[in-house]
Amino acid sequence: MSEQVMVVVQSRMDVLDVSADARVLAASQGARPRKASELAVVVADLATNAVRHGRGALVKLAVGSAGWTVEVEGTKRRGQADLSDVRRFATRLELRGTSVIAHGEFS
Repeated sequence: MSEQVMVVVQSRMDVLDVSADARVLAASQGARPRKASELAVVVADLATNAVRHGRGALVKLAVGSAGWTVEVEGTKRRGQADLSDVRRFATRLELRGTSVIAHGEFS
């Protein structure tokens, strides 16, 4: 069974909170500590870009025993966002309108 979280991020504190939540949620679904940390990095990177290059966004996080999906909705693409950490840990990355969606596995 997967767990889902939705959080509005508008500040660096919001980014830190949702990143920590992602790590805890991944661990609660049985992810190894390293994989939980990788998810936290992806969430922090996407949320930071939303705060830095826009006015914040809605972060939707779904975590199950096999993997995760992070959607950051409402991002403004002013400037170039560095998604290198996201690309390193995600198995798939999608850009849809004002949303960025990353998918990953815990294997």
